[in-house]
Amino acid sequence: MNSGQPDENLYGCVIFDDTFEHQSGYAAKAGEKARRITGTRDLDSDRIWVTNLSFDQIIKSGFSKHARFRHEGFLRVPIDRILNIHNVIDGKESAEMIANLADRVSQITYAFCNIDFAPGTEIKQMVRQAFKHGTDPVMSDWICSALKDATSYYTFCEKPVNQFLTGADTSDIVTFQVHPMFIAKNILSLDLPYGVHWEKVDASRLNPAQLNSFEALHETVGGPFLAKTKITNIDPNFNSLLNFGSMPAFQGQRHWLASTELEALFGLAKLEIQELIIPKDHSQYLLPYYEKLLELPDICQASLSFRLFMDNLWCAAGTNFKPAIYRALSYNLINPATPFVRSLERELCMNTAYLLTHQGFEVLGYGSGFIKVKLNGETPEQILAAAKQSNTIPPMCQNANVVEKIDSPMIASQLQYLNAQTKLIMDYDKQIIGKVYTHAN
Repeated sequence: MNSGQPDENLYGCVIFDDTFEHQSGYAAKAGEKARRITGTRDLDSDRIWVTNLSFDQIIKSGFSKHARFRHEGFLRVPIDRILNIHNVIDGKESAEMIANLADRVSQITYAFCNIDFAPGTEIKQMVRQAFKHGTDPVMSDWICSALKDATSYYTFCEKPVNQFLTGADTSDIVTFQVHPMFIAKNILSLDLPYGVHWEKVDASRLNPAQLNSFEALHETVGGPFLAKTKITNIDPNFNSLLNFGSMPAFQGQRHWLASTELEALFGLAKLEIQELIIPKDHSQYLLPYYEKLLELPDICQASLSFRLFMDNLWCAAGTNFKPAIYRALSYNLINPATPFVRSLERELCMNTAYLLTHQGFEVLGYGSGFIKVKLNGETPEQILAAAKQSNTIPPMCQNANVVEKIDSPMIASQLQYLNAQTKLIMDYDKQIIGKVYTHAN
């Protein structure tokens, strides 16, 4: 890994008792124990503090005007989700855990992406700036509209309404995580658009044979594209797991699909392609990061900090980032790669959800690398078997004590999570980070 990371222990975390008053709470510096504070005046000024305040709360509180505060989504996965997944409830433990993770993930980010600029408001935005084509271009109205339409989606699965009624018992609803390394490898090797020049092509100009398969259409186009598509007759085996043609509340019927999404649907539904929008400029500009992923030691797959970094790495490819000069102006700025990145991530999640359903699990929804599942009396052994089959990180099971031979980093992680060994996960994470940096330096 490249050098260039900031000094260690640059970060800390504040867990406020009340996120509306944001006064008293627990604060921890990376590598140190948490302590009680009575207000932000008790916090060191030479440190970046990740808080449990939402994006809106950190703006309304005025903290966004201070360079040392970050909102709960700094690591992309919200703080409360990280803590819930790891069964951490205590404020003191929460502050210590997030402080250590924020510091480790930032170190990985600086080293892996060779970043030499100041820490950003979110890890994924720091990564996006390090990428080639790291800022959003100014797009024409019609291209911007099609890209936004291709990005809007629902992935809610068909389910009984009473599962989500107010007051419904959610104790049996858990999450499996698709390993971010798997998602990152697929996304970072994509051929993605990056420029402002696009061409409209009426599908009637194409030979019918060119529209009968994705391979023929992709060969004709020669790269990524958007397709205005009518979708009918979805395969019943997948019908409950996808809803690609849904109607978001803020706009009418969705028409435009990214080619990555179209490729998945060709085998699952009847498609009528009406029009194409083809970018002039596209390439595998993220391939260097894919190659760097391949160089990482296998043990990194078992590190929570590396998983959080990889999650930010693939997500950054579809993250919007406006150049500072345009932020106060009403130009159409958009990341043209976004619908391609997000649709592929959804497809990977959908395929994983499909594997879990074949293991007898009831899938409720998926997205951003997580599969939400309702347990119906499955044993820890059955949960582990499903995690192995789907290559996922399983949910924590209280009172589980499953013992198996550990022959890979993935099995190690699966057992640590299944057996709810949060302390071991964090200790293991610290050791892995230390070994990787020792080896690098």
